[in-house]
Amino acid sequence: MTLSRTAQATLVAALASVLAAFLILDRWIVTDLGVKSFGRVWPFYVNYGEFGFVRRGLVGTLLQATPFPGLFDNAYHFAITVQHLALLALIGLTTVYFLRSKYDQGWLFKAAVFLSPAFILQVAYTTGSMDVFILILAFLNIVFVRNVFLFSALMFVGPLVHELFIFTAPAQFTAYLLRNDLQLLAQPGRSAKMLAPPVLALSVSALIVVLFGVTSMPQAQYEAAMARLIPHAVGQMDLWSGYFEVGSSIEQNQRSLSFLAMHLLRHAGFLVIPVGYAAFVFILLVRNEPRWFQRLLLAASAAAPFLIYVIATDFYRWVGLSASMSLLLLMAYGADQPLKLGKGPLIALLLFSLCAPFGGPVIQNPLPMHQFVLKKLGVAPPVPAAIN
Repeated sequence: MTLSRTAQATLVAALASVLAAFLILDRWIVTDLGVKSFGRVWPFYVNYGEFGFVRRGLVGTLLQATPFPGLFDNAYHFAITVQHLALLALIGLTTVYFLRSKYDQGWLFKAAVFLSPAFILQVAYTTGSMDVFILILAFLNIVFVRNVFLFSALMFVGPLVHELFIFTAPAQFTAYLLRNDLQLLAQPGRSAKMLAPPVLALSVSALIVVLFGVTSMPQAQYEAAMARLIPHAVGQMDLWSGYFEVGSSIEQNQRSLSFLAMHLLRHAGFLVIPVGYAAFVFILLVRNEPRWFQRLLLAASAAAPFLIYVIATDFYRWVGLSASMSLLLLMAYGADQPLKLGKGPLIALLLFSLCAPFGGPVIQNPLPMHQFVLKKLGVAPPVPAAIN
């Protein structure tokens, strides 16, 4: 069977995405840190059976219930393998979307999505977090899911994977409203009936995480148990065990607004490219929605991930998540209608891919892969390199 040119373009873009994502993920092969460049591996090992119900424990619980972890002597190798599989799942979902879409938006749009610096390639770099799993769940609800009960089920699961999933909920609800043609102002009764199940599911799950998600284990006991599971990771970096992540309160993570403002102002130059990209994707998104109220919903969807900055200063992750929500909503629009994009804007969007990935938790370390390559070539990077 001969593939159509549309399908061929999709598969070529998908293959390019796989190669680029794996190149970024497998940086451990050439970095001085080796496998430790992956970051923290505890999220793949924390589980309800050994640690009780704790936030961010669902993925580890599911993984530890399989014989898969026992196949690896080194926890880092297990985590790297899981990350590869998760990236393949995300790329696979994107491929299915393009193959099933009623309208072919062209190869430029496909390339801009598959090689976006905020989407697949960004989560290939931000290892040691649950970002890729959050993105997979958000992708399903924004682009694919139409059944209210499945939509609600994913809303319930999300906060159990990571509580920051909540900040992707506005984009998911916006897609849900648009897909079901719900008019909040004109049809409040029908809208309330359709929104009740997913809102309830998300609220109950978030409440469970907030009320019961903090570990009751003493730190010494918790870290002893984690050390038995990941002996190669013990003491290799700050917060290696995840105790702070599963044992701290919201108040302990909050920063003052003055601190956050100064933090951004001091490093404003580093943020021009990622913020510019997020703004550009959002502009392309709203061009496809003429109604003012729906535009407000799209704006809330794009802005919500930035609110995470109040409790965690990993700015590149949040700007990437914001741009990803806009990109996924753009894909949702494009599933049923031709998008208003234009060749020029798409080329500009694709050029941003040369800046992938934006960065990880350290704001002083923008474009880390570029800095790493420059260092290997003997060229001093413009900012102190801190690649991991």
